[in-house]
Amino acid sequence: FGSAGFHPSKREYNRVRANKNLGITVECTLQEILYEQEKTVSIKHTDGTRHIVNLKIPCGVNNGTKIKYSGLGDKSNKNLPPGDLTATINILLDENFTREGNNLKTNLTISVWDAIIGNVYQLSTLENKTLNITIPAGTQYGAILKIKNHGMFTKQGSRGDLLVQILVKIPENLTEQQLNICTTLR
Repeated sequence: FGSAGFHPSKREYNRVRANKNLGITVECTLQEILYEQEKTVSIKHTDGTRHIVNLKIPCGVNNGTKIKYSGLGDKSNKNLPPGDLTATINILLDENFTREGNNLKTNLTISVWDAIIGNVYQLSTLENKTLNITIPAGTQYGAILKIKNHGMFTKQGSRGDLLVQILVKIPENLTEQQLNICTTLR
């Protein structure tokens, strides 16, 4: 009868057991991932206890990226090595910028007159730097102006561009005299 029972293999006897691996979601803003960041998060163990860890989030990380942190998982059983922690990055929507690869895109609304004759506008970047943007005469609605090296940083140290899409605001409630001037310019 002894041969019919369960006999674990040598590999199972020698396998090192560890606490459970854990997974969490870490929310980041575009500003936070512009540079490498350290985020402080609370990890809940399987026994209900918690511990605080600091996670390094690389610059330019993509939404949905999974980052493994060895030894930062469950630590419930003190007799076993800690498990690993996997953090899934969730990049929150920004009200002014969208991401296209390593480029950032934003909109700039200008007057119809500035679209016709040109002007200089000020624009804030993701880093809260102020840039002077030259709007060339004859700029069309939807035109995209590219500002080099003001996008997202990459792991290699290069940087994407800032793409500024031009929106043109048409004036409302023009006087009859203003409409006549526009008609003669047509």
